[in-house]
Amino acid sequence: MHRPPTSRRAVITASVAAISMAALTSCASGTSSDATVDSITVWTGLPYDSFQEPNAANFERCESETGIAVELEDFPPADLTGKVLQAATSGDLPDLLYLEGTDLSRVAETGVLTDLAEYGISADGYGDILVEMGSYQDTLYGLAPGVNTIGMFYDKALFAEAGVEVPTTFAELREAARALTTPDRMGVALSAGSGAGPYVFLPFLLSAGGDPSDLTTPAVADALQLWKDFLADGSTSPSAVTWDWRPP
Repeated sequence: MHRPPTSRRAVITASVAAISMAALTSCASGTSSDATVDSITVWTGLPYDSFQEPNAANFERCESETGIAVELEDFPPADLTGKVLQAATSGDLPDLLYLEGTDLSRVAETGVLTDLAEYGISADGYGDILVEMGSYQDTLYGLAPGVNTIGMFYDKALFAEAGVEVPTTFAELREAARALTTPDRMGVALSAGSGAGPYVFLPFLLSAGGDPSDLTTPAVADALQLWKDFLADGSTSPSAVTWDWRPP
């Protein structure tokens, strides 16, 4: 599969920003809030300026206030969890992790994360879904530093030019994408890579009446069929399975 040229724009784009979880590891310097540390290491999986710059500024401010030096390392989202799981076997882990929300439980089950209650950190003020995402077996291991909304964007001018109405059903969305597809333009862009894909697919699943806790229902199959239809119609590129947070 090849990535389409960047000039092949999409008319409709499903866009998402990550929900990450900040989690402390059990290999951190000290095991309680009373421990004295001089420096910490932090691994993140969101290598974007919009995240990295304010994140680095936050740690610089904390360093100036506490005297604790911070070493930041950023990794591609698709690589971070695998790197963490490998490091878990050797004990060569950072003090703080920014994990994909959906991957926290995979890391927590290895036993390398620290119960945040040991540091006097609670989830007060967080929504139930975020608390659940940051927990494993009823223990809180991570909290989201930020949450973003998933949405679909479309080009009003191209819709008007093609005489296409804004779709409100799966069938209408498929037809709109097909009508708007040209040799040099995708009708719809979907980030279907291993990092972004689950987040982008979720609203389709929910719109079909599916339940994320049971992926064997007809509703889930209907949502997946729509994505397969986009591919079969040529409305999106087969390379979508390699796209992460930002489609071309």
